[in-house]
Amino acid sequence: MVNKTVRDALAAFVAERDWAQFHTPENLAKSISIEAGELLECFQWSSDADLARVREELADVLTYCLLLAERIGADPEQIILAKLEITRNKYPVDKARGRSTNNWPVVYVLDEGHGAAQGRPNGLRDIYVGESLNAVARMGQHLKSPQKQHLSTIRVIIDLTFNKSVCLDLESYLIQMLAGDGAYRVLNRNNGIIGSNYYQRDQYREGFRNVFVKLAQDGIFTRSIPAIENSDLFRLSPFKALTEDQANSVEQIVKGFLADLVRGVRSTIVIQGDPGTGKTVVAIFLMKLLLDIKTFTSLEDLDSDS
Repeated sequence: MVNKTVRDALAAFVAERDWAQFHTPENLAKSISIEAGELLECFQWSSDADLARVREELADVLTYCLLLAERIGADPEQIILAKLEITRNKYPVDKARGRSTNNWPVVYVLDEGHGAAQGRPNGLRDIYVGESLNAVARMGQHLKSPQKQHLSTIRVIIDLTFNKSVCLDLESYLIQMLAGDGAYRVLNRNNGIIGSNYYQRDQYREGFRNVFVKLAQDGIFTRSIPAIENSDLFRLSPFKALTEDQANSVEQIVKGFLADLVRGVRSTIVIQGDPGTGKTVVAIFLMKLLLDIKTFTSLEDLDSDS
């Protein structure tokens, strides 16, 4: 940082004037303060200071700083690097930017780890995708859930540009892609899949592909995005964001089922719609939803931060 030419020139300048006798640490510290004050005066009346004067005053400050470092036997490069490391540890990047990942929305992926599915009839490992404002607290909830206690590996996706809407959308995206990939048994319920719009959604969606690539490198995904999106597993997945009409139909059907259960009666429900209106999507979504309702337990978390 300070080369030998500068050091030698400064030492010669001090020696030829016999100033070393006055260069006590206290006097040098006072000189630094005085010169720093004069540097500040350059900006007293305007932020557009005279750069020639700024350079001159800055040179005085740096000169006395180097003299003080020499006087106390400190290497300027070493003490600056050491101080940077202390500051980096004391004020991590997120805090230095005025942000913290505490109380910040994140998306996480839980799975069993490699080899955990050996001996199962379907040969599939379990996986779960969630989002939360407090990932640590959420992990505590999952550890109490019999359905998720065996999920031993966690990957947390943090981006300080993500808000709650982005995280909910990313959560839905990953669930849909995992279901279409077919390499895992996705433990998520399908009542949290969203398709809502939000500010700059298209730009964020482009970034989701980078998340996919990183997870694929970790072995989470086994097929490419085009291969998944063109598969029947993806097209007929129960993890679909329903349209308003489809969601209303599902709600009415479930209410009818529950009412029949209370009364102890049987009934038949017929779904009518023109070709392409999503009758198959509703049927598959409904089967998954009813299965989720059947397997719901009091210890199961509600996919919320409450």
